[in-house]
Amino acid sequence: MLLSALAAIQAPVPQQPAVPVLVPPAASAAQAPIDPARLAAAEKLLLTMHCDDQYESIFSRLIPVITVQLMSGLGSNAKLSPTLRSYFTEPTTRDKASRVFAEEAMKGFRAHYADLRKATAREYALVFTADELNQLTTFYSSPVGEKALAMLPQLQSKLMPLGMSVGQDVGKQAMLRTFERLGLADKKISS
Repeated sequence: MLLSALAAIQAPVPQQPAVPVLVPPAASAAQAPIDPARLAAAEKLLLTMHCDDQYESIFSRLIPVITVQLMSGLGSNAKLSPTLRSYFTEPTTRDKASRVFAEEAMKGFRAHYADLRKATAREYALVFTADELNQLTTFYSSPVGEKALAMLPQLQSKLMPLGMSVGQDVGKQAMLRTFERLGLADKKISS
């Protein structure tokens, strides 16, 4: 049932950007080889930075937002059968579907942490020298670096509502200006 519902969605809810699928690039002849010392230094840095914990923090904040968007979209998606739409608009069943989706999404992301870490290490190794990566590792191993790693997620959580508020305001203003520039400002929007 949920698979057919997901298949019926063609675009994300307009208020929020689509979440890109993170897939590590496949190795190819076009990719330049990376200095093994750089890659090893990048991998050590990511371990020092508790990269998996950061992924956990990011996805545990992101998944509830995705879930709300998805369930809202499913409840109003005309391509779904009335039975499915009803399922996603009735609070009890929508809440159950939301919990199940959130659990499955988190499991899915966790299954990709190693791939994400590998891709992240590769990107770090492309932009930092082995010496720079080692310096970063030294910093994040220091008391100040450890405090930064511990406090940054809390700071991000505290600042997220501000960012969301600014984003909503910017989105509303941009849409109003878009309507004005397209000559649609005087048109009534039906609900």
